[in-house]
Amino acid sequence: MTMRMTSTSATTMKNNLLAPSVEERGLISNTPYENFTFSLPTPDGDATIFIVEDEAGKIIRVDITIGKAGSSVAAWCNGFSRMLTFAINQGVALDAVIEELSDIASDRFQFSDGVPIRSGPEAMAIAFKKYRALKKL
Repeated sequence: MTMRMTSTSATTMKNNLLAPSVEERGLISNTPYENFTFSLPTPDGDATIFIVEDEAGKIIRVDITIGKAGSSVAAWCNGFSRMLTFAINQGVALDAVIEELSDIASDRFQFSDGVPIRSGPEAMAIAFKKYRALKKL
């Protein structure tokens, strides 16, 4: 018997084998988590940025989506989201993350509330600044 695996099922299988599930990472429980959502334009398309906090108000996850699922930009966003989540969970200060992501520019830009956004990482820095202002950090 020959089993043919599509790229979607191969990806799902790989993720199931290598990455802990959402439940294993503690991202789902009976306690609702606070979720902050920011939508910002970027040169690569509209970014939707989710910042998820635990019940103590600590960031436990960052998700960024730009473009269609399966696109190269979506893959970069997924990897970038994982690295930001990892860095913050390892104790990197939010101010340090904002500083590193600010002023990353491309050859194009979009405006949001009169502020130019020159890249996806810069949009993430702006979202973190908005999050910090909401939280009064």
